[in-house]
Amino acid sequence: MRALSLLLLVAACGPRTRGVAAPRFAARRAEAPACATGLRLDYRVEGPAGPWRWEVLRRGARYVERRTPLVQGRSQDARALVLGRTEEGAAFVRVGAGPARPAGDLLRAQIATRASLFGGALACDAGAGWRRRGAEYFYRPPEGQTLAFLLAHPGALPEAWDHTDLAGRLQVCESLEWRGPVPAGGTCRSTHSFDRRVRPRALETRFALEVVQRTRQDPPWARRGPVAEPLEGTHAVPLPDPLRPSVRVAFGDGPPLELLVDTGAPFTVLDARAARRAGVARYGDVPLYADPPWLPAGEREVAVADRVALGALTLPAMALWVQDGLGAALGEADGLLGLDVLRHLLLDVDAPAGELRFHAPDAFEPRGARPDATLRDFGGRHRVRVPGAVAGVGEGSFIVDTGATLAAAVDAPGMRTAYPRRDATPVPRAFSERPGAVDHAVRLRGLRLGPYPFPATEAWARYEVRDRFDGRGLGLVGMGTLRFFRVVVDARAGEVHLWESDAYRVLRRYGVEIGEEEGRVVLRRVERGPLSAARLRGGEVLRAIEGLPVRDAAQARRLLLGVRGGRVHLRVGLPWGEAEVVAASR
Repeated sequence: MRALSLLLLVAACGPRTRGVAAPRFAARRAEAPACATGLRLDYRVEGPAGPWRWEVLRRGARYVERRTPLVQGRSQDARALVLGRTEEGAAFVRVGAGPARPAGDLLRAQIATRASLFGGALACDAGAGWRRRGAEYFYRPPEGQTLAFLLAHPGALPEAWDHTDLAGRLQVCESLEWRGPVPAGGTCRSTHSFDRRVRPRALETRFALEVVQRTRQDPPWARRGPVAEPLEGTHAVPLPDPLRPSVRVAFGDGPPLELLVDTGAPFTVLDARAARRAGVARYGDVPLYADPPWLPAGEREVAVADRVALGALTLPAMALWVQDGLGAALGEADGLLGLDVLRHLLLDVDAPAGELRFHAPDAFEPRGARPDATLRDFGGRHRVRVPGAVAGVGEGSFIVDTGATLAAAVDAPGMRTAYPRRDATPVPRAFSERPGAVDHAVRLRGLRLGPYPFPATEAWARYEVRDRFDGRGLGLVGMGTLRFFRVVVDARAGEVHLWESDAYRVLRRYGVEIGEEEGRVVLRRVERGPLSAARLRGGEVLRAIEGLPVRDAAQARRLLLGVRGGRVHLRVGLPWGEAEVVAASR
C-alpha cells in the first residue's frame, strides 16, 4: 500500500518544505489532483451535545467547515456554524445565513489547527519522537495550536491525535478508522484543565464519515469571505452602582444582553436563555463539567458569537461559554464579560466619576493628568495581577476582579497564622467550587494595593488549599477597594493604570469614608485615625466643616482636603442632637 499523507488528497497544494524527522505518513505525499479540485467530506457526529452534521471543504489553501445540529434527523441550517479560512489566510465565522465576519484570536487558532488537520502540509516545521507505545509526531501550524499524533511505527497511519479545544481542554481522538487517506471515524474525549475540580464523569463524542466527494464548485455556505468592521472610538455608559460595573453587549444580530464586567473571569459566560435570545451558535463539543472558582457550580458548553458589539465598538467573532441557570445566580445580569473580550479593548472603570468606558486601543487618551501609578501585570493571558501586601501575611500579588463586590478575598497560606479561623465567621459563598464550601469574614489589619495603603479592611478568607483561586499570590481585590480609584486595565499590554480619588485621599488622611444616604451626608466608615480619636464611630450626619454647610459628599471631601493647619472643626448630627467636634488634621 502506498504511503499517503495523513489526510487529504489536496495536501500537495501546500508548501513542499521538507519535514524534520517526520514519519512517512506526513513526509511522503500522494500525487495530487489539480488544485482547482476540492474535496468535500460529510461526517455524522454523535455525543452528549446531540447529533450533528459536520461538513469539511478543502480546496488548495482554502478550508471551510460547517457544523449543523440535527433535530429528528433534519438539519437546522438556521443554527449552523461555519468556520473557515480564505486562500489569503483570513479566518472567518458565520452563523446561519448571516454575513461572514472576521474570527478572533482563539477561533483563528482553532481554524488554523483544523485546516492543518484536514489537509495541509504536516511535513513542514514538524518533529518526531519515540514513546514506549510507538512514535509520536507533532506539528504547530502558523497561528494555530500544536497537533500531536501517535503511531505504532513511523510508516503507519495515526492511532490517535490530540489538540487543545475552544475551552482550553486537551481533546484526544483515538480508535481512529481510515478510508484511504481520510479519517473515517473515531472517538474523541476532552480532559479538563481545571483538573482538581473535575467531576468523575467521562463523556465521549463519536464521528463517522458518510460521504466523500470531489467538487469543482464550492457549496453556497462556503463561498463568502469575511466582512471586517474597524475598531474605533470609545463607548461610555453610566456607572450607577460603583460595586457592580455592567454594560449592554450585542452578540450577533440579536438583542443586547446586560453583562457584569468581570476581569476575574478568563472567559465570557452567558446564561443559556439569554444566549438563545442573542442568537449565538452552539459549537457541539463535550460540555464542561468543571467548576472554576469564578463561577457557580453547573454544566456549561461552548458556543460561538459571530459578532460582539459594545455600542459602536464591534469586535470579531469569539468563543463563549453558556451555562444553564447562570442568570439566577447573577441577579439581573445575563452573564459575565470576561478577559477574552476585554483583551481587545481598554477597560476604564471610573467609579469616582460614575462612568464606565471601553476604549479602542488607539483611541485611549487619559483625561487630565497622567496616571498616579501604573502597575505591571504578571498574571499571564487569563489573569490580571498587580503587586500588593496584606498586614501579617506579607507581600505578593492580587487578582484584579471587577466582578467582585467585596474589598478583598485572601487565600494565601499565611492566613492560617495571621488570622486564625477561630476568629472568623463563616459566610455563604456566592460562587463556590465545591457544594457547601464557605468563605470566612475577617478584618484585615491593613492592605496595600501597589503603592496605596489601606487601613483595617473587611474581607473574606479562604483557608483550604483546594479552595485557592489559582494557587498563586495573595488572592483578589474587588470593587470594594478599586472604587477608590479610576482604574484602566490594558490586559493586552499587561498594565493597570490608577488615578487617586478624593475619597481615597480622605480615607488615607482622616481614616474616614464619606457617603450619602437618603439625601444626607454621613460618615459611613471610620477607621483608626484623627476622627476616631475624636470619638466618632460612623453613622454620624456631617452638617458643617470649618463653619461651611455640607451640601453633598463630593463637596465634603474637598473641604476636608482643603483644611490647612493642625485641626479641623466639624459639626455632626447625632441621634440626640448636634455636636461640635475638633479633630487633628494630618
